[in-house]
Amino acid sequence: MFAKLLSWKVGGVAALAATAVWAAVPDSVLQNSVVDPLRAWGAHGRLVAVSDNQPLGERYPVIVVLGRNDAKDPDGPPGDELISVIRDQVLPDWEYGYRLWTDEEFVKAVKVYGFWYNSDAAPTRIGSWLRAKIEIDPELTRAGIRFSSVAHSMGGRVLFCYWADTGNGKLDAKVTSATPFEGTPLADEAAAEKAFQAAFPILGRAMKRSIGKTLGIDFSAPGIQWMVPGHPAMTALLKSHPLGASWTLVGSKVEPIKGNAFARNVNVVLLLDRLFLEDGSDQDVLSYRLGALILEKAGVKGGSDGLVPLRSALCEHYAGNAQGIQLASDHNHAEMLRGNGGMELHDAMLKPIMPYILAHQQKALRDQGFDLWLPEMPTIRLPIAQTGDALRTARLVWTDEQGGTWTVANHWDNPQELQLPVGGTLAWPQWMGDDLIATWQHDAGTDIVLIQANDGKVVQLTDNGKSSLAAPKADGNLIAFVDNGDLVLRSMGGLAKVVVQGPLQLDSPPVFLGNKLYFAVKNSAGGTDLRWVSLRAQGYRLSRTKLVERQVNHPMRIGSLLLAVRLGSEHTTLTVVTGRWGTLRAQLAAGTKFLNTAASAGQVILPTQVDMDNQDGSVYLITEQDLRQLDLGGLLTSGNLAIDVVAPRHAGGVWLDAK
Repeated sequence: MFAKLLSWKVGGVAALAATAVWAAVPDSVLQNSVVDPLRAWGAHGRLVAVSDNQPLGERYPVIVVLGRNDAKDPDGPPGDELISVIRDQVLPDWEYGYRLWTDEEFVKAVKVYGFWYNSDAAPTRIGSWLRAKIEIDPELTRAGIRFSSVAHSMGGRVLFCYWADTGNGKLDAKVTSATPFEGTPLADEAAAEKAFQAAFPILGRAMKRSIGKTLGIDFSAPGIQWMVPGHPAMTALLKSHPLGASWTLVGSKVEPIKGNAFARNVNVVLLLDRLFLEDGSDQDVLSYRLGALILEKAGVKGGSDGLVPLRSALCEHYAGNAQGIQLASDHNHAEMLRGNGGMELHDAMLKPIMPYILAHQQKALRDQGFDLWLPEMPTIRLPIAQTGDALRTARLVWTDEQGGTWTVANHWDNPQELQLPVGGTLAWPQWMGDDLIATWQHDAGTDIVLIQANDGKVVQLTDNGKSSLAAPKADGNLIAFVDNGDLVLRSMGGLAKVVVQGPLQLDSPPVFLGNKLYFAVKNSAGGTDLRWVSLRAQGYRLSRTKLVERQVNHPMRIGSLLLAVRLGSEHTTLTVVTGRWGTLRAQLAAGTKFLNTAASAGQVILPTQVDMDNQDGSVYLITEQDLRQLDLGGLLTSGNLAIDVVAPRHAGGVWLDAK
């Protein structure tokens, strides 16, 4: 035995440096062979597959780290109750949500693992056990494999310590639910007894003593001590490792029980019977309402889930760029793992992981930095008369000055107005084949919607009320839009990324041209700059984008050309900014020259919007809120500036887009 241990020590020393490489380099060639045998030998706990026993294959791995539990043998097989928490209560909701969003089976895309451990150990020690268990798993250390993790309660602290030790090398999304990042007064024996006494002067001390006596809770154990608010080592770790944007922290609260109702109706000892267990078993709801009352008496502000203060779960002082989510419906501490019967919790857990699951299946987008996911929202349908052939045969869409959205086919027969049955109006509609992408302006703000021609379905692509100015790529695979001041790219499968960080102020949609995205943005001097950014960019500051020209507004794409409005000191002009040389560029250059001359002479109002029908070459423009058609051929051959009004005055144009 001594000789074997000695060989492990030698191997462990040799592997330490290589292990660090494994943690930092996602595709290190050493991954399959790098193991620290000594650390693996000393690690406790169990990392096991819980979704199925099939090989990982090409699926994406997700590790669920449970909170405190009463596993008698953390190195042995997890008990049936622990397995059932994930397999029977968590995974069905994840499967339902995934199928709802993707129409695919969750288990075909994801393999879920669970990690159990000795809860009395310090989270730093348990984090090192988790690291060792991952490093000796041949599936999780396969070249190119990355994973995400969802952690409940103390499991979030374990995950944090693992991350603080290894960094983001292989770890994508980190989602915590009801994790006491900043501790809980219930872990402080003296504070808990004082709070019990304040809540129940007669029974309080006996109630508090029953916790340790009935449950065997050792308040001196490192796992409990580390959860005392202000624990020096935990606080130092949080200060030195602020959470980043890849972290999502979920918290909730419950209504504290009233002391007199408790005393009248509930047996104290039975109520406390499983108060400190966090394995997701069928806890009495009143026990968590009691815990919420005790925490309130301990001075906790902002509410709690019965064990963890909401502010601690959201890591109020050290959250950094992490996303904090307070659930709208009440969830007690046990329900923060298994759910309360609705989908809110499991949606919050699954959504941060979805971009990585989808990107794992679409490696080209993953390599381009698509790390967000914007799922489609519940849909409505337009009356069938407004869609189908009405959209498929239409060649032009425009919005009028009253906020109406109209479509029309060739020869201007029978213009039709699109009306949303849910209220609101559409702005900046643009064609994606026969479908329309547009900004939906509603009472709660603005969001991006897709109107499908085949069935009239209106699909909501964003739901934050802060998204607008959507524009599609010519092949229909991407859309760009402004989201809360950021410039965002979204694939039609829902993967998304921030291309340029805001706050940006745009007055018109961006424009795709080649592998670039052009956009006109307000500058610090109050003017407008035309800029472009590569579609491969991610998280750029505005200063990293390329300046095309100053005092240029409203970019417009016609075929392979980019037009824009140049803002002059005396006259505003329409200009061809860039694009492929050829007949179309010569025609448009000549056409805009005639328009600019006529506008400067006062013969016409300079167009604010121009587009061309790719099928018949008709050029449409908006002047003085009239929708007009330009006879480009006649203009070039005879110099005759024929720009006939083609829409009724009452439907004057504000925005147009031709197929």
